[in-house]
This record gives sequence, C-alpha cells and structure tokens, in this order.
Amino acid sequence: APLRYALDADAIDLYRRAGAATAAAMGEATGKVDSGMGEEEVAADLLFACRRRGLAADVILVAADGRIPRYRHPIPKGNPIEHRAMLVVCAEMGGLYVSLTRFVEIEEPDGEIAQRQAACAEILGRMREEATRPWHTLAEAFADCRRFYAEAGFPEEWRLHHQGGWRATRRARSSPPRRRGTRSGPAWPSPGTPPSPERRPRRPSSSRRTARR
Repeated sequence: APLRYALDADAIDLYRRAGAATAAAMGEATGKVDSGMGEEEVAADLLFACRRRGLAADVILVAADGRIPRYRHPIPKGNPIEHRAMLVVCAEMGGLYVSLTRFVEIEEPDGEIAQRQAACAEILGRMREEATRPWHTLAEAFADCRRFYAEAGFPEEWRLHHQGGWRATRRARSSPPRRRGTRSGPAWPSPGTPPSPERRPRRPSSSRRTARR
C-alpha cells in the first residue's frame, strides 16, 4: 500500500487532467442549478457532465437549503432548491480520484455564511501552504489543522468531520497517531465553514447565483 501513496510524473499529469475535467463537469452542473430544481435533478446533471468527460462519478451528493448544515454526506432526495445548494462529487479517472465540493447561492449569502466562507478559504489555504509538505506526517498535519481552525475562530469544528488525508489513490485519514509522511495526493476538507464564493454574472431574472467552494 505505501507504494501507492506517491504519484510519479505520469500519475501527476493524469491527476491534473482528472482535476481539470472534474472542475469542468462541476462548473457545467452548477451553471444549471436554479430555484425550483430538485436535488435528484441536479445530481443527474452532475453525473452526465462527469460521464461525458470520461469520469466515473463514484459518489454524488446534493443538498438543498436546510439539508446542507444538517447532513455532512447528503444523499440526493426530491427536495426542491430555494436559496442555496451544495454539490459534491468523487470522480475517478485512470484509477485516480478527485473530490470536489461547490456551493450555489441563488440569493446573496448572509453575514454568518460569509464569515464561514472566509474562514474556510483561510483554513484551506493554510492546509495547502503550511501543512502539506514532503514527509510531514499526517499526525503533524492533523495538529496543524486543529490549530488553523482555532486561530480562525472555530476551535471545535474539526470534531464534526474527518479532516482529510490521502485521496488520489488509497485513502488514509489524518489523525493524531498517524505517523506516515505526506508525499502526494492529499485532500483537506473544511466541514462547516463554506469557502469563499466564486461569483458568476447576474442573470436577467431577479435571482442571483454564486458558485462557491
């Protein structure tokens, strides 16, 4: 198993292509989200967008409005979208997996959500730049993660979800006793603190939509 933790040059190139394809598929799906659509309809759009790019979407999660804070891994139901939606995909290409989450705001997010967006962007940035270093163990990355949450004003948030680890190939979650060194392919989720928005142009109608995370 440890041999699968490091990606060689060919695998890194494939992973970049897989990431670009997954981002494009997600962008296509989020661009279609509108008020009144059901979660299952959104999930179908995301699945189609992945499949036509050669991606196997092993996991697709969708939540509308109140189901977003209630469920960490929301299985798509028939719930209609009113104000916001969360889309999640774990897509596979050539044996490598890309995990991606986006939020769509049909209305301008309130102050609390905006605060959490900013905190998430800060935490994710620090996980990439400070905690992800060659041979930095998962235990050390986990300790960094807890510190980043605390310094962003969410000291207990790390308890509400697993905090990532290797994701490209064989999964290994970060936790205090994990002494294995980080090499390549880590993924760090930030549950409960939605990241900064990626704004899209205003539509001709009165609704506004913003894709985020």
